[in-house]
Amino acid sequence: PDNCGTEFIFQMPEALDESDSSNPLRLPRPYALLYGATPTSVVLSYEGLGSTAVADVVPGEVSAVRLPDAAVRPLNNQVERRALHITSEREVCVQAVVGSLNVTDGMLALPVTALGTRYVAVSTDGGLGQDAMGTFSVTATQDGTTVTIVPTDDLDAGGVALLAEGV
Repeated sequence: PDNCGTEFIFQMPEALDESDSSNPLRLPRPYALLYGATPTSVVLSYEGLGSTAVADVVPGEVSAVRLPDAAVRPLNNQVERRALHITSEREVCVQAVVGSLNVTDGMLALPVTALGTRYVAVSTDGGLGQDAMGTFSVTATQDGTTVTIVPTDDLDAGGVALLAEGV
């Protein structure tokens, strides 16, 4: 399938949980779920955190790798070097899950070879509370990448208004 490959680069966005922040179960718990048709070893590097893990993929099984809490990107409007970089010798498929006491969110990671140069960011209006806003993140797979955002609706980028007419 097109969602399997040997190199993945993506961010783990924070799952929004507006419950009691003093409860340790509220903290996001990120996992990478790895599976493939052939045995292989997978290297998970946390760009910007300086840590690496190795996991084995066994055909017919899903390998759940607990990621560092800091691998989850907080909701903000900052440019940060914070991404998960996964490589393997043989083709694997990758899903990512971030869960806490009241919220679980997941995503299907696409391999670098499936990515192009044009993307569509899909987001909701937030809808969970007065301060909740829809979010999106951009992860570059190459150094020196330039990103141009052309919104179809007005955006608030931390006090910088991005209008739908152009950026």
